[in-house]
Amino acid sequence: MEEKKECCCHHKTKERSDKEYKDLINRLSRIEGQVRGIKKMVENDTYCTEIGIH
Repeated sequence: MEEKKECCCHHKTKERSDKEYKDLINRLSRIEGQVRGIKKMVENDTYCTEIGIH
């Protein structure tokens, strides 16, 4: 019988205050926007020394 392995993080939770939750979502949204910007630069073959694309 095959043993199923599950990621341990699926069952863990953390209580967050409303402020902590909002701050975390805002930070993740900023990171997401920055990654989209870098992706667009790569797709457009933009020269940018700060991300090491030449």
